[in-house]
Amino acid sequence: MEAKEDQIQETPEVKDNGEGEQDEESKKEKVIEVTAEESAKYYDAVKSREEVKHTNKDLKVDFRQLTEHNVGSLKVLLDRTLPVSYRTDFYNKLVSYQRYSKLAYFKDILIGAITCKSDKQKIEKDDEEKHEGVYIMTITVFPKYRRYGIASKLLEEAIKDCCTEWEYIFLDVQENNVSALEFYKKHGFEVSHKRVDYYTNIEPSDSYFLYKKISSE
Repeated sequence: MEAKEDQIQETPEVKDNGEGEQDEESKKEKVIEVTAEESAKYYDAVKSREEVKHTNKDLKVDFRQLTEHNVGSLKVLLDRTLPVSYRTDFYNKLVSYQRYSKLAYFKDILIGAITCKSDKQKIEKDDEEKHEGVYIMTITVFPKYRRYGIASKLLEEAIKDCCTEWEYIFLDVQENNVSALEFYKKHGFEVSHKRVDYYTNIEPSDSYFLYKKISSE
């Protein structure tokens, strides 16, 4: 959903390499190292869930924070559900901003996630000043677990976490993603303006910038 990865400065904590120095690059890779076997096992577990049937019953979903211990599962989820692939650095930066991301689990299997970061954006195209808020980078749910309102719950969890600290929550939506636009409008987001050539690695490259005021003040 989002193509920019800037403005996240911190990196996750790394351990000592045994020689009195921190081998940061190797530790970064280790944080999200996911073998093909682990990936296949995760995917098979999701596919084989007999409990998943498209009924009107709510799934009992457990929401958890993003950590260095589950970021590997997040990578598998995003790789399998989004049209873009994110670099290793993207996931390492996410861990440092874990407070703004939520993961949805069903029977200890990661089935959905929303990732966010603190940011500054112009709410209206011609605004002179930028407003502080939280930017939604990705939100996704594994296909078999859609139609249960999980995406809505993830969005609500993110807003609940941020509303006491930030005034706005915002994001970009690809211009041809009608279903996503309707989803966010239903949740009180307003379409502000179009951003030409916002995306660099997907087509169409234009986006719509959406925002919602979440503070009570």
